[in-house]
Amino acid sequence: MSTQRYAVGRNGTKRILRDGEVLRDGESVLVSMLAKDGAIRKPLAMMTDAERQTMRDSVKGMPLSQAAALPIYDAVRGGVMSGRSAPEHYALIDGAQPDRTAAQDRADAYRDGYVDRLSMAWRA
Repeated sequence: MSTQRYAVGRNGTKRILRDGEVLRDGESVLVSMLAKDGAIRKPLAMMTDAERQTMRDSVKGMPLSQAAALPIYDAVRGGVMSGRSAPEHYALIDGAQPDRTAAQDRADAYRDGYVDRLSMAWRA
């Protein structure tokens, strides 16, 4: 995640603030955070409860890898819970769908075929 810092003057004009540059009298700093995809994300501390709940509701049905990257899980990032990373654990609790591998898909297809053959075996 990269950050862009702007100096905002009293009259509302913005200019890019370089590293080590001193603010002029009356200026304030505006920091916008840009994610890798170019989206501007609001820090978790700046979100309202309604925004957090909306983001948490959007997790339902989302792939686990995408859901765990959301900013609502920034507070637990780096931790481990139940053998998984903490953001993945909480995303699963909020309704994210686990990422499936090709091996899991093959195992499910084999199990389904086995159950079908087993249910037809008594008819033969």
